[in-house]
Amino acid sequence: MSEILTLANIEALEENLVKQGVSEEELMKTSGTHVALVATEEFGGGPYLVLCGNGNNGGDGWVTADELGQRGYEVVIVSALTPEEITSEPARKMAIHAVEVGLPIYVNPDLETFERLIQQSEVIIDAVFGTGFTGERIDGVFGTWIKFINEQYFGKILSIDVPSGLHASRGVLSTPHIKADITVTMFALKPGFLTSVAREALGELVIADIAPQVSREIIQRSFARQISAEKLLQYIPPFNFDDDKYSRGSVLIIGGSQLYAGAAILSAKAAERTGAGYTTLVVPSAAAHQARAHLSSIPVMAFPSSSDGGFDKGCAEYIKKLAQGVDVVVCGPGMGKGEGAQEIVRALLEEDCPLVLDADALNILALLQEDTILKSPYILRRHAPLILTPHAKELGRLTGEPGHKDLLTRLKGAKDLAWSVGSDDFCVLTKGDRTAAVSIDASLLPDYSNPSLSKAGTGDVLAGCLGALLAQHHAHNTDVTVEKIAALASYLHARAADRAVSLYGSRGINALDVCDALGIIQDVLLEVDER
Repeated sequence: MSEILTLANIEALEENLVKQGVSEEELMKTSGTHVALVATEEFGGGPYLVLCGNGNNGGDGWVTADELGQRGYEVVIVSALTPEEITSEPARKMAIHAVEVGLPIYVNPDLETFERLIQQSEVIIDAVFGTGFTGERIDGVFGTWIKFINEQYFGKILSIDVPSGLHASRGVLSTPHIKADITVTMFALKPGFLTSVAREALGELVIADIAPQVSREIIQRSFARQISAEKLLQYIPPFNFDDDKYSRGSVLIIGGSQLYAGAAILSAKAAERTGAGYTTLVVPSAAAHQARAHLSSIPVMAFPSSSDGGFDKGCAEYIKKLAQGVDVVVCGPGMGKGEGAQEIVRALLEEDCPLVLDADALNILALLQEDTILKSPYILRRHAPLILTPHAKELGRLTGEPGHKDLLTRLKGAKDLAWSVGSDDFCVLTKGDRTAAVSIDASLLPDYSNPSLSKAGTGDVLAGCLGALLAQHHAHNTDVTVEKIAALASYLHARAADRAVSLYGSRGINALDVCDALGIIQDVLLEVDER
């Protein structure tokens, strides 16, 4: 797993290192040395051009240039300030040392000279901003340099810590920004690295272990972890040849309405495709005909409909009895928020059955509380696994704190929920640009996502996939934790989208395409992993 540290985490880590006797200068020297090593291993002999900013990231660049020069590589430095003008004391010392050893330095060169320098270089080392950049535009001399590089330079680029113009916390890109071939980042991943747009800037990512003495502290301070495909594939439920349809896990899907029957249909199909041995769908009678027409291999049970085509009042007690006979219940896709649906959600929360609450069930959950879940989490405290699958808006309704747009705030909201509930068997699968499985013990992010999943119905597919995986683990009585199962569901969902894209294109795929790929993608991934 790869740890993810916020900038506040990293600042605290560095302060602790200083208390242990490791100076900022030593960290800067270690960082620059590591960057120089990666640069020469990946790009060979250069020539190198190092762009140095005015802060500590620039200091790393001065050290990198010094290291390259000591090893006999041709290197020049371009800086906006003279070494004496640099305000960061450790960076100023590194810059003055570079002058003393005779490295070629160009301070704020004119555009013609800058063009000549970059055209003579095989590799540019970007040490302009690092984690300190928080704006939306890069103006002035740095903006001119970066714009010119993007338009005129065709060599390799290595960024130190963070590509200049990438917001290390939010993952948004400025205009202009560096597009690196390799980024060498210090200590751990930053939250902003995990957005899909960040990939455009990061290139290959190398994590530099510049302070081995704090490796345990990095794990303790990490607010989340990126989990590898190799690790996740270990959690695919076992497939035994002596299994029957019940021992392979039974899933009860509750959802649908006259208008949104398709959501429940997709969830049921996804549960079956993901490997559940027995899937049953419960819908209001207004959705039953459509469901039966699309689900020849899945039993469809119809309950009385309300006037608006949702579940009528009085269904809850019967559904509770059904829930007692299955491994997992998935509730919510397309079911609406009527009184009958509210009764069902309330009744299921009282049952000790593994439960996935998705879509409308989450909105109902927010309605059932006079206060937010954070202040009144008792309704979610139960003696069986419970997984919530909110997107950003649903998460905001649950926490009472709207605006969970970026990964950092979504993770915080999900963590707040997990800690308020306080159960080992509770997990929030917070959906977005990067989906994360958050429990009281861990926050896991699969190392793969797929932007093509931004289509209606794909969330319903994920709910069914998650229900099937949870049911299979429950039936086999494994000890895999809920956040690992949820992370696996997210990963398989994204890889199934890959399969669908190969057939129908990134713009053309729909939720059913993703659903149909869920079965084959597990065999494909396991076969590749075994090789």
